[in-house]
Amino acid sequence: MNNGATKTGGCPAFSFVDCLYRRAMKQVCLLLTVSFCIAAQVVVAQQSESSLSLQYARRVINTLTSQALNGRGYVDSGDWKAAHFIQHELKIADVKSFNDHYFQDYRLDANVFPGAMKFSIAGKGLVPGIDFLVDAGSGSCKGKYKALAINKENSDTTYEAVSAIIRKLSTQNNTKILLFIARDSFSKMQYKLWQQAVAESDAFGAVGIVECSEKKLTWHASQQQLSWCQLQYKGPLPIDKNTSVSLSIESKWKQQYKTQNVIGYVKGSSAPDSFVVFSAHYDHLGQMGDGTYFPGANDNASGTSMVLNLAKYYAANPPDYSVVFIFSAEKSWVC
Repeated sequence: MNNGATKTGGCPAFSFVDCLYRRAMKQVCLLLTVSFCIAAQVVVAQQSESSLSLQYARRVINTLTSQALNGRGYVDSGDWKAAHFIQHELKIADVKSFNDHYFQDYRLDANVFPGAMKFSIAGKGLVPGIDFLVDAGSGSCKGKYKALAINKENSDTTYEAVSAIIRKLSTQNNTKILLFIARDSFSKMQYKLWQQAVAESDAFGAVGIVECSEKKLTWHASQQQLSWCQLQYKGPLPIDKNTSVSLSIESKWKQQYKTQNVIGYVKGSSAPDSFVVFSAHYDHLGQMGDGTYFPGANDNASGTSMVLNLAKYYAANPPDYSVVFIFSAEKSWVC
């Protein structure tokens, strides 16, 4: 006995609970320290993995949008180049193929522009992709032509306003003439009537039609080829009565062009006969002439990059269900 002070497991009797509490707190602190270190390592690992994924995404997008892939369209086999790049990425990620080459071949018709692309008004050369676009279905034309402005009062939104224009164009000789219309002055109803008349008359026998608009230039793919030239011009009507126009547009009709989807999969660990599918279209609009191409970062190199990232992840971390990755060449028939 020492002044009533006894020790139980090294703790004074009067402070036994307090001693246990302090020891528990030391263990909790140690556990928290270890947990924090582990969590920090996980965060660093996740940040590192995220950084690598971001780097990979940038590399994929930079490759797909590069001029070497020709806009991933049907000029100079841009779609084929993109498909082989995706095939290579799937192979090195150890993603499996349903066949021996990952490709699902099919054929489509497409109108393309592999060569010359020149347009000048009153001697001033215009920049393709900035000042003008050639409609995806446009035919070829080359030469100097007279310009004819199609004027209509902006406030007149009646059918008759356009019908009068159509009647006049239908009764005159439009050979060697390029028709210019102020697209923004047409209502939706009037423009639909105009398009129908143009299609039924083969552009009233004119060399072609230039639609002038202040709105953003937009392009698409086409599975038809018109018998006339069709262009979009950025800006108001740029001509007067005596304006001359020079055009050089080469279009080429590719019938039954061979293209391909790219397909791979990761086998599920516990339910391999059940499938989850991720897909993105990898092709884009291709080229408009020999000097202008459409990179297509948002449409759809970014989506292709995301699905490739998922393919890499699941190849390294197989899920319960099988996962299929489909990269489709669909731009022409979707548009």
